Amino acid sequence: MADSEIPDYDEFRRTGIYMGADQLRVAFSDYVADPGAHPLATPSGRVELASRTYADQTGFSALPECRVMPADRRYPLRLITPKPKYRVHSQGNNIPEIMARDEPVLWMHPEDAAPRHITQGQLVCVQSPQGTIQIPVRVTAEMMPGVVCLLEGVWPALQADGSDVAGCANVATSIEPTLPSQASRTHSVLVEVSPL
Repeated sequence: MADSEIPDYDEFRRTGIYMGADQLRVAFSDYVADPGAHPLATPSGRVELASRTYADQTGFSALPECRVMPADRRYPLRLITPKPKYRVHSQGNNIPEIMARDEPVLWMHPEDAAPRHITQGQLVCVQSPQGTIQIPVRVTAEMMPGVVCLLEGVWPALQADGSDVAGCANVATSIEPTLPSQASRTHSVLVEVSPL
């Protein structure tokens, strides 16, 4: 402890928080202090909320705007894939004690479950244009109607027919990137859920 830069080890041990000197930095502080001397890497050198260059290069709006995927009657639910509490992506997926803390289940709102005749704990089929997942369901009002949730980071266990029985959200996710960012589609997956 004598070699540590932490001034109050007992406080650090109690809170688990230490703010080092480099944690007090502010992004773009040079620009904020003197925009003329420290311009940003934009055509104007300033913060650009509307970017004609971006619009010309991408064909998208010069202003930031929400672009929602169009609905599809065959796949009326939207799958979200948030991070699990006890794993970092798939790290720990092969350790039964860790997986037992967050067993893979599909979260679904009662308003979506009832017309599909789906009940708590039932095995369901999650279908997307890309693939099929078989998984137990948790019917809960904690979900928003129209949205189902499956935690990310589970390795697939594919059956002979190609369906996954481990709860791997990637099986239902397209590899086609979003545009123009070229990002993954982890929060724009359209699915249908039916009882098995």
